[in-house]
Amino acid sequence: MEGIKMAGSEKIVVFCGAGRVNRLANLVLRNVNNSRPGEKDLNLSNINFGFWSDGEPDDRIATPAKISGRHAVLFVNCSTTPLVTQALQLMWAIKRQYKAESLTVVMPFMSYRRQDHPEVTHEIHRNLWFMEMLKANGVDRLIVCDVHSDQTRKNAEKIDLVFFNVDPTPAYAKAMFDLVSRLRGELIPTFIDAPDKGSIPRAASLAKELNLPILFDLKKFKTRSQTGKITMDKEADEQILSLIKKVKQDYGVESVLMKPDLVSGSVVISREDELDTGGTAAMRGRWYREMGVAELYLAVTHLVLSPGWRRNITDNSPYTHIFGGNTIYRSYEKSTGGLIKDVDMSLVIGSTLNSVLNLL
Repeated sequence: MEGIKMAGSEKIVVFCGAGRVNRLANLVLRNVNNSRPGEKDLNLSNINFGFWSDGEPDDRIATPAKISGRHAVLFVNCSTTPLVTQALQLMWAIKRQYKAESLTVVMPFMSYRRQDHPEVTHEIHRNLWFMEMLKANGVDRLIVCDVHSDQTRKNAEKIDLVFFNVDPTPAYAKAMFDLVSRLRGELIPTFIDAPDKGSIPRAASLAKELNLPILFDLKKFKTRSQTGKITMDKEADEQILSLIKKVKQDYGVESVLMKPDLVSGSVVISREDELDTGGTAAMRGRWYREMGVAELYLAVTHLVLSPGWRRNITDNSPYTHIFGGNTIYRSYEKSTGGLIKDVDMSLVIGSTLNSVLNLL
C-alpha cells in the first residue's frame, strides 16, 4: 500500500487454534503472502494441543519466545462452548502472558451470533458478553465473515474492539459466474431471494454484483417467534411497496414483487448467512418449487449443519445446488455427493487481513 510502511514479516507471528480452521487459515495466508511482494512468507506457528489426565486442557504454544513485541494473528472457529473456552485461553496467553504487541483474531464463524437482541430482556445478551470477553482477553481487532446481524458490530464498537466484517459477495459472484452466464444466454429470468429481513443487505449485495433483481414477498418472511413458518401478514402489501423503494434507494438494485406467473419457469437464488438444521430453507425451497420455479439455488456462507439437516436438505432436496462457504470444516460425514458446492472464502478474508497487516 503506497505511502504506508507495513510491518515486516519478522514483526508478525501467526497461530491457528480451536475448531479445525487450519485448512482455511493456510489458504488465507497464501493469499496474504501473494499480496506482500518482497516480504518473507507468513506461516502458521505451532500450538501443541492436549489434555491432562484429569481432563483439563494442556494446550501449549510451542515457541512462546517468538511472541513478545510482535503483532500476533490467531485463527479460530468458535462454533461451540468448549471451543470458545479454548480460544479465549489462547488469546489471553498470546497477549497477556507472552506480551504480543497486538492481537488480531480471525474468526470466520462465531458462537452467540444469534443471541444479539438487547431488547429481549429475558435472555442473556451473550453476543455482547462474548465481545467483552474477547476484549478482556487481549483482542485488539476481530475479523469475522458475514456476521449474522449488525448488532455484533455495534457491540464491538461499544467496547472499542476494532471490528471487520468480511463481505463474501465477490466469492459467490466468482463461483456463480458460469451459472449466471448460462442463464443470461438462455434468457431465463433469474432473481435473488432474501429469505428474511435480516438477509436483505447480503441479498442486495449479491444482486448488485450479479446485476439481478431481488424477489420480495413479506408474507413468507419469518419472524423471531415464527422461525420455520410461512406467515400471512395483512400489512405485507404496504410493507413490500415501501421496502422495494427503500432497497432501490439504499442499494441501487431493482426489486420485484413475487407472483406465481412471474417466477414460473424462472431461476431463484436464495441468499442466507448460515444453514443450520435446514428446516426453514427446505420449507421455503419447496414453496418456491410449488410456485413453478425451474431451478433453485442456495448461497450460504456458514454450513453449520446441525443434527437433522440431512433429512431436510439432502433427502428430496428442493435445491438444484447449494453454494456453501468453507468457513466451517466439513468432514466426510457431511458430504452430499455434489449437492453442496464449496465456495472458497480465503481470498475475501485474506484481502481484509492484508489490509489490517498493512496498517500495523
